[in-house]
Amino acid sequence: MKVNKWVNILSFFFFVVSLKSGIILWLFLKPYQGGRNNDFLLSKGLWSDIHLYSSLIFVFLVIIHLFLHKHWFINLFKKKND
Repeated sequence: MKVNKWVNILSFFFFVVSLKSGIILWLFLKPYQGGRNNDFLLSKGLWSDIHLYSSLIFVFLVIIHLFLHKHWFINLFKKKND
């Protein structure tokens, strides 16, 4: 299934972007101290936006992934006729 393949690839990509931007925000960027704060080539606000939007896209792709596998969930909870 080509759609599933691309959803998985894009999910992984946006997860990694969200993870890396989150680590940069958490460990390396200091709180805003007035003036321009350009650490890691981008401002903290831009890193925050990258983190937010990549996380939202990741969540959206996970929802699509779950929808593509809805039959697996249905079969998981279906009673077996033995």
